[in-house]
Formats: sequence, C-alpha cells, structure tokens
Amino acid sequence: MGYFISLDYKNFIKYLQKDKRVFKNINDLLKEAFQVDYDIHNISTINMKKNTISWIKNGPSNAIYLLYIHNNNIIGLLRYYIQYLYDPRINIESLCVSKDFRRLNIGTKILKYCIETECKFLLKSRNPITIEVLQQNKRALTFYKKYGFKIIKKLKDEKYNYYYYVMDYIYPYINKKKSRSTQKIQLSRLHYV
Repeated sequence: MGYFISLDYKNFIKYLQKDKRVFKNINDLLKEAFQVDYDIHNISTINMKKNTISWIKNGPSNAIYLLYIHNNNIIGLLRYYIQYLYDPRINIESLCVSKDFRRLNIGTKILKYCIETECKFLLKSRNPITIEVLQQNKRALTFYKKYGFKIIKKLKDEKYNYYYYVMDYIYPYINKKKSRSTQKIQLSRLHYV
C-alpha cells in the first residue's frame, strides 16, 4: 500500500524545501494530529504554517523523521530521537496519521516499523522506548496500551496546567525458561533508569 522514508533533521528540511506540496502535506497532517493539543493550549490553528515551522525548528537536532507515503502523499509521520541520560533511550515525540487513513492500521504499521526496524539496535540492549501522551488524548492512550506501552508515571505541566502520562515500551526479550521472579526483577530494572 505505501512505503517508508527515514530522514535525519537536515535531510528532512531538504525534503520539505524540495516541493511546496510536501510542506503543505506535513502542515495538514500536523494540524489534524495536534488538534487535541491545540485545544488544550488554546493555540490557534489559523497560522498553522508558523506552528509547523516552530514544531520542526524546536525539535531535537538528532531527530529522525519516519514518513509513510501512499500515492505520493505523506499520510503518516513519526518523529523520534535517542536521548542519552544514563542509558540511551528512544523518545517518540510525535505519531500522526491523516484523518482519511485512520482505523486502517497505518499508525500500527508506522510504530511497528519504528520499533522493529529503526530502533532494533537499541532494543536489543533492553532500553525502553518512551512516549508522553496527554491525559485527555484517550485515543492515543488506548493505541499505545494496545501495542504494549505501559504507563510509568503521571506528570503535570505547570505552565499550561495539564496532565500527561509517560509511557514505556520494553522489547519482549525474556527467555521463557527463566522463573517468573527473575523476569519481574529484570523488568523492574528496565523501567527505571
């Protein structure tokens, strides 16, 4: 049905500059995807171009943009980066799917491709993938829970006065021969850095 393109920050910028339709496509996709965020923060979508440019410029410099393309249109986008604190971990910042293609497993395809292809090298070292989800975004919470993400903690953004969840995904690596108590100890070590 579609195909993936994976771009680092510099190449993503070049890709956007290549064709005005590409920027418009990304702009429309982000507007649809972040409507919940915009409503919570009372951000106007009238000047969406400015919001999109800000989203790109204020993103991490080591971000990877995973685009899902169908019929020459970007219908899905995932932005992630590797965060180096104590151990490297993958942070998914955004996962967006065009309204016309929701409920067709496109989000699952994108997330699965990210986990099994893009991030596989880190997952082998048992580092989690982390995502933050707004408490009000029930659809996203359900989606990530279904895929195996677990809520680790609930935090409050004092500036905007809203709550969000930090969720982790741990790649299923445990050898089935190990006892249940050993498995629980290993999992608890992985969840908290």
